[in-house]
Amino acid sequence: MKKKRNIMLMILALISVVVITVGATYAFFQYVKEGSTENSMTTGNITFLYTEVSGVGRGISISNAFPVSDEVEKAQVGEGNIFDFKVTSTTPRNANIPYEVTARMKSDSTLDPSAVKVYLTEVKGDVETEILLDQYSNLVQTSISVPENITEKTIYTDTVPANSADYEKNFRLRMWISEDTDFSDGSMNGKTFTITVNVYANAKVVTQEDIALQGFAKKIYDDNSIITAEPTLTTSSNNSDDASGLYRSTATNTGEPTYYFRGEVENNYVSFAGFTWRIIRINEDGTVRLIMKTGINNNQAYKFNSNYLGYNNMYYTNSYSANGIMKILEDWYEANIANDLNYSDKIMAGDYYCEQTKVKWDESWTSGNADMLQYDKYNPTFKCEKDGNEKGIVNASVGLVTYDEMVFAGGYKGFQNKEYFLYNATSYWTMSPSGGINNYAGDWGMMEDGNFYSYGTSGLHSIRPVINLKADVMATGEGTNANPYIIQ
Repeated sequence: MKKKRNIMLMILALISVVVITVGATYAFFQYVKEGSTENSMTTGNITFLYTEVSGVGRGISISNAFPVSDEVEKAQVGEGNIFDFKVTSTTPRNANIPYEVTARMKSDSTLDPSAVKVYLTEVKGDVETEILLDQYSNLVQTSISVPENITEKTIYTDTVPANSADYEKNFRLRMWISEDTDFSDGSMNGKTFTITVNVYANAKVVTQEDIALQGFAKKIYDDNSIITAEPTLTTSSNNSDDASGLYRSTATNTGEPTYYFRGEVENNYVSFAGFTWRIIRINEDGTVRLIMKTGINNNQAYKFNSNYLGYNNMYYTNSYSANGIMKILEDWYEANIANDLNYSDKIMAGDYYCEQTKVKWDESWTSGNADMLQYDKYNPTFKCEKDGNEKGIVNASVGLVTYDEMVFAGGYKGFQNKEYFLYNATSYWTMSPSGGINNYAGDWGMMEDGNFYSYGTSGLHSIRPVINLKADVMATGEGTNANPYIIQ
């Protein structure tokens, strides 16, 4: 039967920090970012590494993708046709390290898994030994605990023997469209298929960025399974199928990952400085960002700025007056944290806060010289830069949550949500301007009913401080309301 050749195959393999993507006409793989640091998990004096092989197999390229024979594809070599990675380990004591290589199918894949061939080999010098050749649909679901409704197939398992000083195994991955795939009726055309290749050691995912985590951040990471599914950021978390838990994003100024909580989370409580806090996220530098569970001074309501006329009054740093929110918050911080070295020594001051004008309530609203997008046209990000009004990053020891952090956590304009961790049954301010109209200045905030709203700066709402704990801070506890993390 004649098979059509006008097929798009999109196979995305995330191996370490290497991203494999697809073109619109031809299926191909290419680097988006090349890793330079090995990926490591250390337990005592056991080190387990998973890294791409530098300079080898710089992506896989398939032109005019269509069904081909195994014999042809298995012989493909060189740049653009293969992807090489390796597992190495140093185990100087009597402890075996079992590990597993898996291929997780992305939920939005539309190409039938039976159409995709997965070919894995072990490479020793110039010799390749076949490990796996099969259709993805035939592979066995991993026994490792993964999120519900996730298809993740095992492609290799092994154990690093105890007392191994220099364990190393090199792998080569190829993928193609199975020769027996029938495209004659056109039903397969334009389909996509996406997988993520993971390496698990002792049932723990090993990734490059995680090696930098220490102290409290490492404990948070170890206490949670990272949710790899993309969140739905066009509605509130309780109006989507998003799982609640810890997510990962590289939409940061540095490109390094931040790990943020989303949804109805119950294990991000922290006891510090005599107050209860909730963890917003692990910052990209390993510091931990907290927001106080309640507003300061028993949820007392304050104006953002006593003057609401003029767009300048929607900026946090322009509210430093006797009745402005910045002055009130910094006075509270001085009295409750800064004056006690047991607390202040654990706080990381710096460029951790953002008042950049990004998102406006309505298309007709303006913000001086700053560019803004209406909320439904804006894609949330953890990035911050100077806007057209010369406002953006704020260097401080204390601040407020941002619009973006509220959306990543589970809130969205026009959707009531009482089922995510940033809801606390009070109305409170964020640090993010919402624009203005007719010289009216506004800022984003949370309503008492869980709605995400824009308030005039002269409105009265509570203040929930946001702080950042240093990367080397340690903690005990489980993070629950009954047994919160306690900062040491």
